[in-house]
Amino acid sequence: MSNADRVIVLDFETTGLPPDYGDRAIEIGAVRIEAGKVVDRFQALMNPACGHDCAHYV
Repeated sequence: MSNADRVIVLDFETTGLPPDYGDRAIEIGAVRIEAGKVVDRFQALMNPACGHDCAHYV
């Protein structure tokens, strides 16, 4: 299997873009793909200090 047959795709969800305005990353997801098939998955919420203000983004 060549390196091109194995990839990890990352996805970040945020409340916006500029951290200077209080926007934060709130969720991360990843899938590992080998030979064109998803072989593993990961998903987690993050930045719990965001509190109830982030609930409508998830």
